[in-house]
Amino acid sequence: MGSDFAGSTASHYASFRRDVPDALLDQIVSRLALSARDRVLDLGCGTGQVAVPLAARVGVVFALDPEPDMLTELRARVRAAGVVNVLPVLGADADLRPVTQLFGRCFAAITVANALHWMDTDRVFQMSAQLLRHAGALVVISQGPPMWLSELPWARALRGYLEDWMGSPVTATCGTDIATVHERRDALARHGFEPVELIEHTYANDIDPDYVAGHLYSAMAESVVPFERRREFESGLSDVLAPQVAVGPLVERIAATALIAVCRNGQPSRS
Repeated sequence: MGSDFAGSTASHYASFRRDVPDALLDQIVSRLALSARDRVLDLGCGTGQVAVPLAARVGVVFALDPEPDMLTELRARVRAAGVVNVLPVLGADADLRPVTQLFGRCFAAITVANALHWMDTDRVFQMSAQLLRHAGALVVISQGPPMWLSELPWARALRGYLEDWMGSPVTATCGTDIATVHERRDALARHGFEPVELIEHTYANDIDPDYVAGHLYSAMAESVVPFERRREFESGLSDVLAPQVAVGPLVERIAATALIAVCRNGQPSRS
């Protein structure tokens, strides 16, 4: 991740990125029989969209992220919520080898939510197999394609506005497309994970132009929309979305997924 998620991007991430929904987390916890005795590593944790809600379901969550500002926001969140079993740690997927030396195969699960496209996928899969206990699982979570790739009328208008602003197409799926999901499932099998299960959860939220702007700022480096141009950007965004807002609330439909890949190579837990 690095500096793309520093400064105001991190603060917007904390405010405008939704937690992974409880319904999806509950399915993950149930399938893996996670409990208050278990340790989980949340890789690329951001500002706690998995780590914080998952903490109520497990013993401890080690929350790893390479951007200090993201961890600052996470620390503020856990303090405000009185959460005591989330440990923010500065680090990236490149640091997983020393993590294995420190902890060994002690994790019941490793989660990666909306972040794997920033990482060396093969390295994550290989190192995860060395960190997970017997029958532990790597869980790759997606909150669906970026909102501007939806085919809803307001999203098409948003996509056109972003392409005009940036002067180029905005087509990157950030690893959320179904082809990438299948590629990851095949790669996990090659790394010895078995079985690899895909679970899905679709939900919707009413949003407004202020939320759209905040979400966009959470997804782009500050240089994309400099501070001195943000009023201009937000005014243009409001104008583009106005015809849709006049009809009714903007509806964001989210197709969340989780690939649950079980590791059979570790030692059985003694807990």
